[in-house]
Amino acid sequence: KLADQEIADSKADVVEKQEIAAKKDEDLFVIDTDAVLPSKKQLDKKVEKKNDPRRNPSLKEKAQIEKLMKNYSAEELQNLVAKGKQHSHRAVRKGSVNPTYDLWEEDPPKLKGEESYVSK
Repeated sequence: KLADQEIADSKADVVEKQEIAAKKDEDLFVIDTDAVLPSKKQLDKKVEKKNDPRRNPSLKEKAQIEKLMKNYSAEELQNLVAKGKQHSHRAVRKGSVNPTYDLWEEDPPKLKGEESYVSK
């Protein structure tokens, strides 16, 4: 019984392959003319990306970039960029600084060479 089923399955596979092989390419490969069109939201995102100032500098910024390129060499520009990055990292505030002593303490800590913080 199993051998008969395998023979029948193999014959069915051969028949299917012959049917596919006999068809023309135009019948097998159909161009999708009913494609899903992008939504208004997707189109708006494309416009936003196009107008993104990080990708497309304004005319004023382009003029400033050209001026910098004219006045500085490539190495000098890289140094300026590195300095700007260092400055931006320093400018970030990481939270409030907690004092190391109590401001309302009766006996405040003493400075070097002075008797106390509080003037007498």
